[in-house]
Amino acid sequence: MKSSIVIPASMALVLSVAACDRKSAPTAANVAETAEGATADAATVKQDFAAFNADIAAKNLDAIKAHYASDAVMVIPNQAPFEGVDAIIGDYKQYAADAAGKYAPGAETTTVSPGGDVAYGEVTYQTTFTNLTTKAVETRDRYNISIYKKQPDGSWKIVRDINTDVPKAD
Repeated sequence: MKSSIVIPASMALVLSVAACDRKSAPTAANVAETAEGATADAATVKQDFAAFNADIAAKNLDAIKAHYASDAVMVIPNQAPFEGVDAIIGDYKQYAADAAGKYAPGAETTTVSPGGDVAYGEVTYQTTFTNLTTKAVETRDRYNISIYKKQPDGSWKIVRDINTDVPKAD
């Protein structure tokens, strides 16, 4: 008899607590606020990605460094991944010191996740550099995708920066 009363009473208590913990239905104000936040994030990431590409073209090392999270990883063709912002900037220092070094970005696109915590920017670009092995000046067409993560302070930083050569057309 006790168990037949205790079980329904326990279930009622659990369901009552669960009902209290439910999130309220979205209001028009909440939806508008979320939409405004998403629009602001999209504009911020778009602006940052454009500035990032301009900073690379200008060889502005301090500005380039400011775009990366401290634990970012950058991947470029024919090299091991650069782990951490200091390793990444080490590669950019080499690029900045290269008299032949040029970076010409093409059209940029950016996308922010529906959750508003991750975004990415894409760009095709042309890079010119001195090959460290052959000492020849080379020009390559490349594709980049930079993954951004929203930081606790609300800023956006690149956490993954992946570059690949674009195959030549036949």
